[in-house]
Amino acid sequence: YLNITAGSVKVEPFEAKTPLADFMNKLDLPIINEKYRSKRYCIFYGNIVSFNSSSPANGSIPLVKKNVCVPGSDKLWTRPNHFAGEPNFVADPNGTHEDDGVILSNVLDGDRGLNYLLILDARTFQEINTAYMPTWIPYGFHG
Repeated sequence: YLNITAGSVKVEPFEAKTPLADFMNKLDLPIINEKYRSKRYCIFYGNIVSFNSSSPANGSIPLVKKNVCVPGSDKLWTRPNHFAGEPNFVADPNGTHEDDGVILSNVLDGDRGLNYLLILDARTFQEINTAYMPTWIPYGFHG
């Protein structure tokens, strides 16, 4: 936590109490609701690239919703053999909460060998819809 007015910095590690919570702290490619850029925010989204055999998402690349203000409220989207790319947050223009919007991600379905656009409700992290592409897209970030 950076306090520019007081000229101080406070560091608070994410204390994991369970293996799943520890896993959720290894997030890559974080994004936020851009309405909160340069403001205090609680929620960010990303994915976790971990092929450790003890990983709760072993055999996939999941998406994560992390809430640093409400411990224990993190959310995980994963499917076996599905590999999510970098998430993108699209804010609800009429939204009143930080997580009002959707998450979009290009996902490789390893079983079908095809990609699809995944649309998640950013608040609940539940699937809204998927749209399969007619082919596969080489896996990569920043898509």
